[in-house]
Amino acid sequence: YPTIQHRPGVVLQSDDLALPYKENKIRMFPQSASLLHQDYGRLLYVGIMRRDPFYVLHVLFSFRASSVLQFLNMMDSKISSETGYAMFHSAPTLSNLLYHQEILESHEVRLRDIIEIIRRRGSPDWPRLLNTEEHQISEKSAEKLERDYGQLLHCVQSLQKRCERGMRIVLGKASIKEAELALSHSRR
Repeated sequence: YPTIQHRPGVVLQSDDLALPYKENKIRMFPQSASLLHQDYGRLLYVGIMRRDPFYVLHVLFSFRASSVLQFLNMMDSKISSETGYAMFHSAPTLSNLLYHQEILESHEVRLRDIIEIIRRRGSPDWPRLLNTEEHQISEKSAEKLERDYGQLLHCVQSLQKRCERGMRIVLGKASIKEAELALSHSRR
């Protein structure tokens, strides 16, 4: 599936950013990972790329963030079908909600790891730009990534809370049903 990415001002620069039709080997998926190498670094400053290895990875981190966001949107849809108004028309299963929560927990761990890598700007051993204008550009780029991944982490935590609420409701309904059954048996 394609990974949809948003680029600021893309409408104004569409001629500069679009891949020529002949270069787009996989015409069905214009933003898939298989085309990433053809567009890599197009929006980055070459001078900074030469001296700051973490800045070079910005495109990959951005692509990953877009991919994770699409995944979380799909998880939101799945969780919504198990919770909310949908749960009153169908019986949500505890196993589905637990499964969704496990997936979200593993994503939370990965996102926390990525945020820590971004905060460290890769590794302390990597070369860094000193206080220059290029340093400011590189730092702004890293701060944007940190905000983006922080927002993804917030989304994961929000989805986990929805799973927990859904599980509490499912368990509550099961307890009520069990109590009603026990009450009906005791009256007989």
